[in-house]
Amino acid sequence: RALVHYRRGQRQEALSDLQAALTTTLREGFGGSHRAVVDYLVDEVLSRQPEDVQQFLLETALLERLSGPLCDAVTGRCDSQVLLERLERANLFLVPLDQERQWYRYHHLFASVLRGRMRHAAPGRIAGLHERAAIWYEAHGFVHGALRHAVAGQHWAHAVQLLNDAARYFLMRGEFASFVGWLDRLPVEVVRAHSRLCRKRCWALIYLGRLDEVEEWLRAAECGPWEQTPRPISAETASLRASVARHRGEAQRAIALIATALPDLPDDDPVLHGVVHITLAVAHAMTG
Repeated sequence: RALVHYRRGQRQEALSDLQAALTTTLREGFGGSHRAVVDYLVDEVLSRQPEDVQQFLLETALLERLSGPLCDAVTGRCDSQVLLERLERANLFLVPLDQERQWYRYHHLFASVLRGRMRHAAPGRIAGLHERAAIWYEAHGFVHGALRHAVAGQHWAHAVQLLNDAARYFLMRGEFASFVGWLDRLPVEVVRAHSRLCRKRCWALIYLGRLDEVEEWLRAAECGPWEQTPRPISAETASLRASVARHRGEAQRAIALIATALPDLPDDDPVLHGVVHITLAVAHAMTG
């Protein structure tokens, strides 16, 4: 019906019909590759907006959720909240996510069109937009949001810093699969170059039961640059090998490895001390 109105020149009717149908079509897998809908969205919606609104739409399309402060940080504007409210009133495919109108998202089809236009019009600016979003998310304590944009923009150094800082957050909350998943989205050579990330990956792999993968990453940790003095790193790698041995039922090997690690455990890591002593206790219990 929207396309019929469109071909008859009845633009407002077409817009109303399309907006009413959009939720259903998205749910049924109606994608941005449908040429007629893409042409309609570009010709009748995007190109008819003022230039500054077009720029705002293109620059914020990479965001899964939008808020005034986040959009200000990404675009450099200072009136994003006012503009978001204006776009919602104009029915420009903007969906509020809360009653307070603090968070929004674009309809998926419209966002897909905007991202395609941005890739075509200004591909060199996309990485910078992602980095601004990552910085904002990090500053406001949204770890996953910061990581998502750092990875999307291929800002590997920032992603490594975020994962290093958040490693204990992930591991203490039991989010082992999530932590490994983020590491897997980085180039393998980037992860291998950071021994601390390699060691934290090993702890997550142990708790996920993926014991056969641990030794490879331990060797990478031992060969990579050391971010501490060698002795605590050697103590942690010995503790990791002891934990693997304990999980494999090799109690005596676990006890022997922990004996080499205990004198050199870093004093400022009580979590590691706790894990090591639990491993030792369980290994002794296994021997009776």
